Amino acid sequence: MIIAAFSTWPPQSAKAISERFEKTPPVPDFIKMEGPYMYSDGEKGLHAVTLYKFDKSKASEALTLANDQHAVFWDVPGFLFDIKVCTSFKYATELTGKT
Repeated sequence: MIIAAFSTWPPQSAKAISERFEKTPPVPDFIKMEGPYMYSDGEKGLHAVTLYKFDKSKASEALTLANDQHAVFWDVPGFLFDIKVCTSFKYATELTGKT
């Protein structure tokens, strides 16, 4: 399974984001984290995308980690985030009984 975490913040909060990044909880061995991958746009500011890959048996722990890693930024002005839990098509069809 994968969790895709998307975050956005205004340019004036970039320093605070950088300082807080050092305080994010470490990633356990059962999760492979990719990113954060960063980009900017002319309207909303700076963005980051982080992927967390893990076995479906660890979904609860992975979601907790993703939330905890983003919680350190909550009081940074303008910081927003969205977390999406994604699964494979095969697993999704198994869940719905449409295999």
